[in-house]
Amino acid sequence: MKVLGFLLAACITLAGLRLVVTGLVLGIILAVVIGVITRPKETIGFILFMAALGFLDQRPVAFLAVVFGIVTCSLLLRAIEQNKA
Repeated sequence: MKVLGFLLAACITLAGLRLVVTGLVLGIILAVVIGVITRPKETIGFILFMAALGFLDQRPVAFLAVVFGIVTCSLLLRAIEQNKA
């Protein structure tokens, strides 16, 4: 009977933990939606920054290649615009 009581307590604890995690996830989603509405530029920049950090963590060489490509394109576009002016 004690084992049954421990299992019941564990199930109730896990259900409470699930409720807390669900509330946190919904709060984060709501914060992102409010951020996109009130400050879209900063919020999208933050989301892209977090995505870049995840990409850096998973594939560092590919991340460095992408950053090198972006910097190269940026410098080429700046040089083209300066030649037009």
